[in-house]
Amino acid sequence: MVTVDKAIVASHDKNGKHFEILVDADLALEVREGKQIEQVFGNLLASDDVYKDAGKGERVPSKDLLDAFNTEEMLPIAKEIILDGRVELTTEQKRKKLEQKRKEIILYISKNAINPLTKTPHPPQRIELAIDQARVTIDPTKPVKAQIDKIIEKIKPILPLSFDQDVLSMKIPISFANKVLGFLSKYEVVEKKWNSDGLNIKIKISSGLKQEVTNNVYAATSGKVMFE
Repeated sequence: MVTVDKAIVASHDKNGKHFEILVDADLALEVREGKQIEQVFGNLLASDDVYKDAGKGERVPSKDLLDAFNTEEMLPIAKEIILDGRVELTTEQKRKKLEQKRKEIILYISKNAINPLTKTPHPPQRIELAIDQARVTIDPTKPVKAQIDKIIEKIKPILPLSFDQDVLSMKIPISFANKVLGFLSKYEVVEKKWNSDGLNIKIKISSGLKQEVTNNVYAATSGKVMFE
């Protein structure tokens, strides 16, 4: 359990009332990024109290908790506050998380989008420049998928983007089939047929990933894959 002096404030406004809890910064961010709160709850809170003002130690009356959350149990209350409210990071934490989230967003765009004029992915440096030029605001506490649509909307006038998908068809020799199938199973499999020679498979992938996947399959089969 995090100590009070090392905890940060997570807050939420609801029903005209203000609610605060004291949480471990790293664990709260993990919850916001998709981790189940039940997995970390034992170490998440610095205290089992909900405050009007944590700095002053002013607790929220039970009636206000019941009116707002329909419960006095800390787990569902903490979950709603963390997911729907605000998590106040320290300056250093915010800097590190912002840098990490920025890299994740650039990687997402470079892997999932292409330049519709050249049909090739944009270099990460070009995507980063477009984010700067568009003055995009990145939330360091939100998952990439929760904010990527707004980011793309802002940079599209600067950077042409297409999120088209391709179907990649290939025939894999039987000696490599199981190995490559394990790699390809993380993509959407459109068709899969086994025969005496090997595996015929079609997968649907974003256009930006086509070259990377093609190269990986080629290397995994020692160049014996046949693309259709």
